[in-house]
Amino acid sequence: MDETYDLVIIGAGEAGQAAAHRARKLGGSVAIVDRELFGGSCPFWPCIPSKALLHAAAIQHLCGGYPWRRASDFRDWMIVRERPRDWPDDSGQVGDLEAAGAVVIRVEARIDGPGRVIVRTASGARVLGARAIVVAVGSNSTIPDDIEGLDRIRPWTNREATTARELPGSLVVLGAGPTGVEMSQVYVRYGVPTSSCRRTSGSTLTTIPAAQPPSTPPSAGRASTSGQAFARPMSVRWPGAMVLTSSSSPTRRASRATRSSSRSRRERRSTSSPIRSIRSRPRFG
Repeated sequence: MDETYDLVIIGAGEAGQAAAHRARKLGGSVAIVDRELFGGSCPFWPCIPSKALLHAAAIQHLCGGYPWRRASDFRDWMIVRERPRDWPDDSGQVGDLEAAGAVVIRVEARIDGPGRVIVRTASGARVLGARAIVVAVGSNSTIPDDIEGLDRIRPWTNREATTARELPGSLVVLGAGPTGVEMSQVYVRYGVPTSSCRRTSGSTLTTIPAAQPPSTPPSAGRASTSGQAFARPMSVRWPGAMVLTSSSSPTRRASRATRSSSRSRRERRSTSSPIRSIRSRPRFG
């Protein structure tokens, strides 16, 4: 093997970072691998940008004077994506991990067998040996593939919704969870005709009118919530509307414990959690 570590972590979100820092405090050698941003989703896509936009939208709603351009710039500052940058800067998270003594590797990784992780870099494949492996890959947004009309547009996920720099002409939100409700509120308060849709029970569909669309929406057409029963059931017949799908599904099989980062939830995890297993060891070696 090219290198051997006490712990190799695949996924550098909140759970992966917590595992890395804890393992280093226990004296273990650590390699942490991610193909995208170190820090995971929260600092860049859902939590931080959505709360920044909610704050701006609340001010705009209550007293005005907080236009969309200012809200967008504030959100970009919060996620370290100031213009002209189009991609967040995760150097702070990388620096913290390296300062703790972890080896940071920004590539895709796959488990090749017991104690073996293969990463592919520009210079070729590397084999990482590991006494323990933590898989903390998180989740991706789900885009339904059997909703009429959805394949003829480019739907948003939470990423586009929380990082857009231009307001859409109108918005149909599929899913009324936290992301769907928060983004509906933001865009309504900035004047975007918005409808939020959710499933209630069985095949019953409910439209929550976050804002009443005009009788003739932009680009003509009309919204309809009659369609096949689905987890996010809707027949998209509003050509001018941007559609946000706000639900998510696991990217790979991973324990829910590996995707949570709050301290209180970490303390309540079962002993089968990979992170709790690390905590229970007095030292590596």
